[in-house]
Amino acid sequence: MATGPLTTFGDAFWTALDPVSLTQENVVAKINLLERLEVRSPYGDSGISPWERIKRSLRMLEPLLPEQHRQEWLRAALVIFANVKYVPSNMLEATWKSLYFDLVNSRRFGLGRENVPVLHQIHLFQNDPGRLANEFCHVNGLQGRLDTGTSARIEGTERLVDQLLTSRPDTDDGLRLLFSKPFWVLLADKALSGHSLRGDLEKLVTIRSWMPEESRPSIFVLCQVLTEQAQQSIADLTALDGVALHSGLYFPLSENLSFPNSSLIRTESIRRDARRLCQWFAEHVMGDDPQLDRMRQRSGDRLEFGYRNCGLTFVDHENCATDALPLLWYQSRGGSPRHYAGPYLRVHSRIGDQAVEATGSKWETLSRGDGLARVSALAGARR
Repeated sequence: MATGPLTTFGDAFWTALDPVSLTQENVVAKINLLERLEVRSPYGDSGISPWERIKRSLRMLEPLLPEQHRQEWLRAALVIFANVKYVPSNMLEATWKSLYFDLVNSRRFGLGRENVPVLHQIHLFQNDPGRLANEFCHVNGLQGRLDTGTSARIEGTERLVDQLLTSRPDTDDGLRLLFSKPFWVLLADKALSGHSLRGDLEKLVTIRSWMPEESRPSIFVLCQVLTEQAQQSIADLTALDGVALHSGLYFPLSENLSFPNSSLIRTESIRRDARRLCQWFAEHVMGDDPQLDRMRQRSGDRLEFGYRNCGLTFVDHENCATDALPLLWYQSRGGSPRHYAGPYLRVHSRIGDQAVEATGSKWETLSRGDGLARVSALAGARR
């Protein structure tokens, strides 16, 4: 006798599924789209298709669930997995082209400087320094990023604070070059909660305010992926004169499962079950995992809907953000009695009880000390 695709469910699970609900949620079409997207741009090093990973996760989830909710919550998990917003590599590459177009065609940019190469006008900062500046320049054909006479080797705000604390303004050529640029560009790949982006932008805005008004650069924030939640978190900064925000892909609050008016899942009963499942999962599957203690502390909750309550199903081709629902990315520790692995396992940058970054204390030292005098001296090169 033939069995269903999920042999641990047999036929019962599939028989109990409401075809009307699954049709309304477009489950089959959405999973088919995930399959097609990953054919062209596979997720990480998974080596298996989205549908196979979804089935694996459902198999592991089924015996963990309380019997009285098992059918409804398995259905909710299936709908959550089908609603993954998967972003392939070519789509992210296209955002850099779009953002560059927004930059060079903005009203503030290039006035009277049409014949000056772009990299001579801008300094590129990177939110969470890494490869972003390389990608941005490569995709848009900007040559000379590593030329010392064109770009200072100060990629992020932490490095900038270090330089301002330890260098003499009159002898540090990198700082003088940075402060001579009329435009500061902050590159961000994913601003989902907005927490990290706000920290960097606050520092740039404050340093800019220490400069003489006539020497202040314009600040452009170019973000590949932005949520409405993140946009709201930095709204007071981007409303300042001389600060502009541009995004490639944008996710409104309605994509957040925890948002009261979320439309991520159309069917009210399934949406309600999905929320209950996420809350149960955070308490009963993830709750005793010490590797998440630091993340829970910084998030201020149990991570029921991901980091800082973002409630997203966003996944890009390289990693699944912790801002996404943990059902998607969580993997239980070896030996755990509640074994689970989501369909989009992530590689964590930080795990366990890590020391708090020193950037905050350095920034306080700079703010209390002679930061204003140092910045004013460097800004003199612009006059």
